[in-house]
Amino acid sequence: MQKVLVAFDGSESSIRALRFVVEQPKAARPSELHLLNVQDYPIVISEYVTSSMIEAIRRGQTEHSREVLARGVALLESSGIPHHEHVVIGFPGTAITEQAAALGCGQIVMGTRGLGMVKGLVLGSVAQRVIHLSPVPVTLVK
Repeated sequence: MQKVLVAFDGSESSIRALRFVVEQPKAARPSELHLLNVQDYPIVISEYVTSSMIEAIRRGQTEHSREVLARGVALLESSGIPHHEHVVIGFPGTAITEQAAALGCGQIVMGTRGLGMVKGLVLGSVAQRVIHLSPVPVTLVK
């Protein structure tokens, strides 16, 4: 089977996406699972924020990501699927597709909030961005 990247933010939909992969029959499970948490770039006004403050924000984001990923790892431990955790700070849709390519993943699995067509178009959607950018199949779990 192939390597799979699961985008994981700790939400109920991302937990369902991870369970979707873990609960597949053994023959259909990935050979390797990459659990990814992306933290969006912090919004700061550069005149008022020092580089040390920005670094502190990034450390906090990384720490938060590790805590979020720990919830996913807890679901994976009993599955027997080899897995790795990844933390990225960037634009989520772009970061997810770039990481999938860099890690050689043949599929991306992620949850969707289910905003609906109009709200999704107006508000934007990480899932829509990933589908648009990804050269590999994307499975959305509602």
